[in-house]
Amino acid sequence: MPPGRNALSHELMTELLDALRPLDGDPEVGCVVVTGSERVFAAGADIKEMAGKSAAEMAAEDYFAGWEKFAALRTTKIAAVNG
Repeated sequence: MPPGRNALSHELMTELLDALRPLDGDPEVGCVVVTGSERVFAAGADIKEMAGKSAAEMAAEDYFAGWEKFAALRTTKIAAVNG
């Protein structure tokens, strides 16, 4: 199976939030720009990561909480999509 192309995994979200949280309160930061690789911005949800989980399991562990935290960041976010 080919590797995921910038799949939106739990690990990616954790790393993204770890990088952005300190910037969120910095008055010198006007916005953050998020981009992917030259070929693919993001493949979407990491289906391989989700495959072994039921909807109930994902709800119980609040699987998508990271995306809610990302959306709640007050700093303006810009997606730089190539292609």
